[in-house]
Amino acid sequence: PIGANQDWLSITYGDNKYVTIGFNSPFVAVCDPVTLVWDVIDTGVTANWTSIKWTGLNFIAVAEGSNIAIKSVDGVNWSSFDLGYTEGWTDIITDLQGNVIVICNTSNNYLLSTNFGISWQELTFAVNGSWKTGANNGSQWVVVATDSNVALFSYDGINWTTATLPSVDAWSSIVYGENGYILVSANVNNQIAKSIDGENWVAYAIPFSASWNSISYSNGIYMTIAADTNIAVYSYDGALWQLSNLPKDTNWVSVAGSEFGFVACANGLYTASLGTADFAE
Repeated sequence: PIGANQDWLSITYGDNKYVTIGFNSPFVAVCDPVTLVWDVIDTGVTANWTSIKWTGLNFIAVAEGSNIAIKSVDGVNWSSFDLGYTEGWTDIITDLQGNVIVICNTSNNYLLSTNFGISWQELTFAVNGSWKTGANNGSQWVVVATDSNVALFSYDGINWTTATLPSVDAWSSIVYGENGYILVSANVNNQIAKSIDGENWVAYAIPFSASWNSISYSNGIYMTIAADTNIAVYSYDGALWQLSNLPKDTNWVSVAGSEFGFVACANGLYTASLGTADFAE
């Protein structure tokens, strides 16, 4: 266990550590990927945090209904800063080269930074959507609206093209890996969507129906976790999927991968896995 009974809502990996942040909380937890020992740290800022990401230089976290964000270069020492805009921020997307996009579900506005989050400009998508999740493959951005069949892709973060998803669904999380983008849904179903180019999408079935909250990619493996189950599923190509076991049947909300394996978080818990082995608490 992490050691603090928080609703850990989002987890990321960077700077040789996992960092997770709690909803309606001032706390983050930092984990050494080898020892899997967690340190709980008070950032001094309480908010309904929804997303935390490593940008390549620092960690940044954003919250719903707030203009306040926090950042840290080491995951331990945190400072708050003003985004300049208040929205229901849902996800942070980064290319790990200084470019960062923050999307929201309350309007078509989004934020773009080209200097690791030091300064921001507000831009607007031309397409309506409740923007939930996004990913970057190093040269292309993809953002996805939930309860919709709409995605957008861009090569500069400014000019966007519409793509059509296989169905209207409660799309919740997207990741890019060497076999393309994989998108999962929080509806209780067994459908995922896959795209090689961010424009053309195909539906695939996975061997278990659940509310898939989060997906990550590392070491050639896509891994997704779900709410209210002890089942995770993984794939090497995004088309054929296999079952893996989590140690508890609980509300798993976020997963992050690294060269050391995957870590998933829930309320007051953590779990780790090396590759495709079953998760161990």
